Amino acid sequence: MYNQVVAPQIGVFGGRHLGGADFSLGWSYFTEPLLMVAEAHKHDFGQINLFSGADPNNIGGFAG
Repeated sequence: MYNQVVAPQIGVFGGRHLGGADFSLGWSYFTEPLLMVAEAHKHDFGQINLFSGADPNNIGGFAG
């Protein structure tokens, strides 16, 4: 979908994968900045975004 995503993405969606649970999780590995959504929007549910570095021994080493 995006040229900057060079590794498999992980997606778990409660409605489909967890018996209808109100939960979703997505993981993507980006190699450079990108614009994913061109216009501002909102959701009717809480959201948490987590950004980390790619080195599992130094996830705080994020130069974003």
